[in-house]
Amino acid sequence: MGPAVEHWLDAPDGSRLSVVDVPPKGTARLVAIVGHAMMVDRRTVYREDRPSLCGALADASIRVLVPDLRGHGASGPSAAQGADWTYEDLIDDVGRYIALAQQLEPELPIVLVGNSLFGHVGLAHVGAAATAPVAAIVGFAVNIWNKRWNVGAHRWWLKRSLIELSRPAVEVLGYLPTKRIGFGSSDESGAYWRDMVRWVRSDTWGNAAGDDYVERLGRVRRPFLHVVSEGDRLLSRPEDALRFSEPLAEYREILKLGANCSVPALRHLRPGHVEMVSDPECLPLWNHVAHWMLGAASG
Repeated sequence: MGPAVEHWLDAPDGSRLSVVDVPPKGTARLVAIVGHAMMVDRRTVYREDRPSLCGALADASIRVLVPDLRGHGASGPSAAQGADWTYEDLIDDVGRYIALAQQLEPELPIVLVGNSLFGHVGLAHVGAAATAPVAAIVGFAVNIWNKRWNVGAHRWWLKRSLIELSRPAVEVLGYLPTKRIGFGSSDESGAYWRDMVRWVRSDTWGNAAGDDYVERLGRVRRPFLHVVSEGDRLLSRPEDALRFSEPLAEYREILKLGANCSVPALRHLRPGHVEMVSDPECLPLWNHVAHWMLGAASG
């Protein structure tokens, strides 16, 4: 394998998007676009100094494109620098990553792989663009905080409280100071966070113009692997996440990590929300996902 290289994509509003291009071991069989969760950056899914999800995919002959999502990591400007993006902007950016993948490997299938945020952003994009050249989707701990998908009144009260407690800081500063309060490595913009607050309060998932992303889920007619874990105790508990992805049931395959995992070799794993894509102990999981991706893309 050669060294990774960095591509830069320019969005119409002036945002610059950094995408690391990780070459495959041997001849590339597909292209994976691997995106991270909110409040963090691509270091959760890609590291050169230790085993990582993206490294495992590259070892399986998959060319991997790893964006820092808008305002995160190397992509900028950041929220603290005055950038103010919406959730819809993140959905639009998925099309830019796909266009890059097509430009680099026009003959290869494309698979979207997302931890939390990039997982549901990818689903929303594909649901709105039926002809999007995406062969399959992998979602690690993909879920939206809506009461309709939440199992358990106590957990919903806790989620609602966390959202409401965050609002004063956003209104004063204009963004969510994630780094300052120790919740992650990347701040979130005010407009994006107001989208989150609106969803929690109204039990909806859509944009301010009234477009319903829930309806889009029913139009995602692609193989979808939903990876959930018993170790994810609040952000995306398995029972909540699987309610969210129920509209994809006809195309969905579930991989629930825990004592009763359908893959015996993975039953020792109970990673947390981000740990399932960041902890080197999950290398057997990442290898399993790579195998699934190659099969789904070729089928």
